[in-house]
Amino acid sequence: VADERRTALRGKQVVLVDDVHTSGATANACTRALLKAGAASVTILCWARVLPETGD
Repeated sequence: VADERRTALRGKQVVLVDDVHTSGATANACTRALLKAGAASVTILCWARVLPETGD
C-alpha cells in the first residue's frame, strides 16, 4: 500500500471485491497488505468461487 494511502486506510473497515475466488492466494495477500497498512478489518466479497474437483 502506497505511503500516501496509509493515513486514509488506518482504522478503516475495508471491503475487498473480487470476481472469482480460486485458491485464495490473491485475497490473502491483499488482506495481509491492507492489515499491515493499518486497516482495522478486511471483508472479502466475491461473485463466484472455483470448487475443487471431486474425482467422480
